[in-house]
Amino acid sequence: MDKILVIGVGNTIMGDDGLGVRALKMLRERPLPDNVDLLEAETSLVDVMPDTDPYRKIIIIDAIKTGKPGMTIIRDPFVPVAPKDHALSMHEVGIAEALKISMLASGRLPETVIVGLNPTHLDYSTELSESVLEALPTLVDAIIKEIENNKHCKTTRLEETPCLSQK
Repeated sequence: MDKILVIGVGNTIMGDDGLGVRALKMLRERPLPDNVDLLEAETSLVDVMPDTDPYRKIIIIDAIKTGKPGMTIIRDPFVPVAPKDHALSMHEVGIAEALKISMLASGRLPETVIVGLNPTHLDYSTELSESVLEALPTLVDAIIKEIENNKHCKTTRLEETPCLSQK
């Protein structure tokens, strides 16, 4: 069975930016298949990317500044989804950059799906905004569905386009 890694990204003292880590904690309370591992990256996704080598698929959970409310699922992490005046990630090295660095370093990238919510509160706080807190169970359910619907997908190599799984 192909291995899947779910990575929670975010800063838990910056309000909604911590939703990836909070979602990961909710996933730990759910029964998951034996081929699924969970990893907290906090604010440094690039530091954990070498850990993705044995995985066929990675699911990244993060606050995603799309300018639109609700959940976003990105199946091609190299296609821009945020408006030009918004960064996709609030971290020093964004998700797309961390994935590119990983692919350049190892020559491969597992199938990558990014799941997140648009943040509404990004100030010093350990609390999530009401809208993100309400949407978090739906986000966790979507991740469980993504795990359960795991399709066999080839690993992306430098000379290939990213693998796109179907909804």
